[in-house]
Amino acid sequence: MTCVKRPLLYHKNLAIQGCGVSSRLRRGFSLIELLVVMVVITALAGLTYGYIDYARHRSLLAASEGLVQSVATAIVNHQGRYWQFLDQGQLRSVPIFDVNRDGLLDGDPVRINAVNPNTYSASLVASEYPGFLGLTGVGLPRRNVNELGQVVDSWGQALRIAFDAQRYGANRFGIWSIGPDGVDGTIDDIRSWESLHE
Repeated sequence: MTCVKRPLLYHKNLAIQGCGVSSRLRRGFSLIELLVVMVVITALAGLTYGYIDYARHRSLLAASEGLVQSVATAIVNHQGRYWQFLDQGQLRSVPIFDVNRDGLLDGDPVRINAVNPNTYSASLVASEYPGFLGLTGVGLPRRNVNELGQVVDSWGQALRIAFDAQRYGANRFGIWSIGPDGVDGTIDDIRSWESLHE
């Protein structure tokens, strides 16, 4: 059976014939079809970007939570609690990991004093106090140690430390990250003495 091509409908841009669509219609996509495809692709890309940003944020939080807990565990497992050194002929004893009591977990005093003189006393530097990483020997990813030998969170901020038996419980110290907002004491802080973020 052969098809007899008879025009069934005429339109200025379209001629539908009895046996199929004219070759003029098969040449490409219309502008409307292309716009619909572009809108769908844009919507999918927007959804994907939102999810990727959320997943990135969660991974940074999880990495910092793990870091804070690792540092706290390393301090608990370290036997010493005080660093002793001679200062102007007197034997001084200071709590390790925050010997200058600035609230930051100690980095390498030599490197820190090279950038910020007088952060650590000359007698402390001469005592060869190595800072947190030197004392504990804990292995951390390079991204979590800055050029001063300080342990930093996912946002590049040095971890904080404080000593208080009433606040921090049996360990008598707390380690925390100031979180993504970079402000201490806000709800996004990641603390060793509290349960992990949800």
